[in-house]
Amino acid sequence: MKNKTLALAITLSLTMSTTAFASGDYYGQKLSGNTVPDFVNAGTENNPYPNDQMTLPNVQKTTTTTKDTQQKAKTQKGTKTGSTTVAQATLPIILYGDHVIYHQDTGAFTANGNVRIYQGKQRIYTTLVEGNMKSGDVYLKDGGKLVEGDTATKGQWVHYNFNTKSGTIKKLSGNSGPDFFRADEGTIYPDRIELNKGASTTRCPAIHHTPCLEIRAGKVVMYPGDKLIAYDVKVYVKGKHIYSRDRIISNLSEENKQGVIIPHIGYDSDHGMEFEYNYEHVFGINDTANADMKYYTKIGWRPMYSYKHDAKNFYVKVENGYDEDGDNNWIKKQTDVLIGYKSHKFTNKLPLNYSMYYEHGLWSSNTTKSWHTAYGVFINHDRIHPGGDQTLFLDLGVGHKWVNESLTDKTSKTMLYKATLGKEFKDGWNTWTGYYWQRNQDEIFAYGAADMAREIQWGLKKKFDENNELAFITRYDDGNNSLYNYTVRYTHNFCCWRLIVEYIDQQYKHDHEINIKYDLMRW
Repeated sequence: MKNKTLALAITLSLTMSTTAFASGDYYGQKLSGNTVPDFVNAGTENNPYPNDQMTLPNVQKTTTTTKDTQQKAKTQKGTKTGSTTVAQATLPIILYGDHVIYHQDTGAFTANGNVRIYQGKQRIYTTLVEGNMKSGDVYLKDGGKLVEGDTATKGQWVHYNFNTKSGTIKKLSGNSGPDFFRADEGTIYPDRIELNKGASTTRCPAIHHTPCLEIRAGKVVMYPGDKLIAYDVKVYVKGKHIYSRDRIISNLSEENKQGVIIPHIGYDSDHGMEFEYNYEHVFGINDTANADMKYYTKIGWRPMYSYKHDAKNFYVKVENGYDEDGDNNWIKKQTDVLIGYKSHKFTNKLPLNYSMYYEHGLWSSNTTKSWHTAYGVFINHDRIHPGGDQTLFLDLGVGHKWVNESLTDKTSKTMLYKATLGKEFKDGWNTWTGYYWQRNQDEIFAYGAADMAREIQWGLKKKFDENNELAFITRYDDGNNSLYNYTVRYTHNFCCWRLIVEYIDQQYKHDHEINIKYDLMRW
C-alpha cells in the first residue's frame, strides 16, 4: 500500500483547557443587533490542516484495528505498522504519519511525511517528529506548527510535552487572535506563551512591506484568548521609532480594541470626524487605569475613565464617563461599578458554560438621572455541530436578568433566550437565522435596552476575498408581526484601515439612514 497512514492513540491522563464557542462573558449586553455571528473556525475547528482531506477514524475506548492490519496489530518492539488505531481514553494523543515506527515497551516513536498530532483541540503539524508517548515529549527537529483555538505558532525547532503542557520553540512566528508575533525564542507554559528574545508583535497583516505599526519588546507574554503583555516596549511606525513605554497590555478577547498604542482617527456619518486617544497605565499584571479620550465634530467630547482589576476568574471595573451602545445610544456613567464572574463550565462532563455580573452606578441621559442597578446570569451551550458537520453550527443560550432604577423604585426581571443556526458554504458564502427573546423591562434609558421582545433574524454574508465582504441582515419583530429593519453593509479592509458603508431601512419608524465609517480598525 502506498502512503500508508498510522493513526495511533495512546491514553494519557491529560487535563487540557479548551475554549468553547458561544461561551463569552455576560455583562447585561443585548442578545442581538445588526451584527454577523461568529463564523470563525466554524468549518475548520476540528479539521486537519493544512490541505489534509483525510477522514479521521472515530476514537473508541477500546482498541480497534483496520482490516488490512488486523493480523499485524500486536505491535512488537520495533515493528512497523500500517493503518492502525489504538485508543484507551477520552483525551488521547493521536498521531498520524505517512511512515511511523512505535516501540510499545518504551513508548518511543518516530514519524515522517505528512505528520499530524492531535490531543483534544491542540494540533501539531510537521514533516518529522520524534518523541515518547509515555513521557509526553514531542520533538519537531525540522520545525512545525502548533495550533489551539485562534492561536497558531510556527517554529524552526520545537520541543513540547503533552503532560506538562510546556515546551520551547526557536525562530518562531504566528498569531493569537488579531495579534501577529515573532521572536528568536519562546517558551510555552500551560496558560501562556513567553517570547524571550527578539520579540515583536503587530496587528498589521502586511507581508510585502514594513508593518504600519509594530511593537518591539524585551519580552512578550501572551495568555491565549485573554491578553498580551509587552515589556520594555518600543513603538515603530513604518520602521521608525516613535516612542517607548515600560509596558503595554492588549486585550485579546476584544478583536477590535483601538487607540491603545497610537491616536485613533475615523469618520462616522452620525458623529462626524472622530479623534480618540486611549491612555492606559499599568499598575500590575491584573490592574490597569484607562483614559479613553474621544472627540466628535458633531457631538463634542465623550471621554471615559476607568479602573479595572482583571483576575483569572472574575473582574471588577469602575467607570466614569460616556458610553455608547450599538444603536448610537449614549449614557453618562458616574461611579459605575461592574463586577463580573467570567465564563466557566459547571463540570468538565457538561457542555454548559455560565457567567454572571452585577452593576451599580449613577446613570444620566438628557434630563433623566437614576441610580441604575442590574444583575444577571447567562448559560451558554458549547457550539453544536449537528450531524458532525463542522460547517454547520448551533449556538444556544438561556439566562435571567434583573434591573432596578431608583427613579421609579421598581425592579423588573426577564428571562433571556437565544438560538442561532449558521451555515458556512464554499466560495465565501455564510448564512444564519436566529431567534432571540428578551422581555422589555420598561427601561427609562434607551442605552442597552432590547430593540424588541421577540426577534427573528436572518442574514447572508459574502466574503469576496480577504479585504472585501458584503452582508445583508433582516430583523423581524415577532411580537408585533412586522419587519423591524434590514441592513446592507459593505466592508473593505485596507492594510490597517477599514471602510464601512451601511444602509439601514428602519421599517419600525418609517425612516432610513446611511452610515459611513472609515477608521484605523486593528488598534
